[in-house]
Amino acid sequence: MKDFLPNISTTTFTGSAIVIGFLLGKDLSIDEQNAIGEWLMLVGQILQTNTAWMQVLDDRKEKQKQTEEEKMQTIKACVEKMHQKLNNLNDLP
Repeated sequence: MKDFLPNISTTTFTGSAIVIGFLLGKDLSIDEQNAIGEWLMLVGQILQTNTAWMQVLDDRKEKQKQTEEEKMQTIKACVEKMHQKLNNLNDLP
């Protein structure tokens, strides 16, 4: 489903929703229109909820990655300082 949606402009994409909405409502009763509309809104809410949570998880992974990189830099700096101190000890008479 990677390229499921066509590459169309935002105006065409939005306009297609308007056309489909009017066509669906043309022969349906008010109750049927309401039921279908509520169902479509539920689908939209589920998509929004899933993508919002995926973004939260992605943000957490990115922060964890940054934290791990910062820890690695700190460890490298400590090792370098220890190496310098050992070299200084070797230079003593």
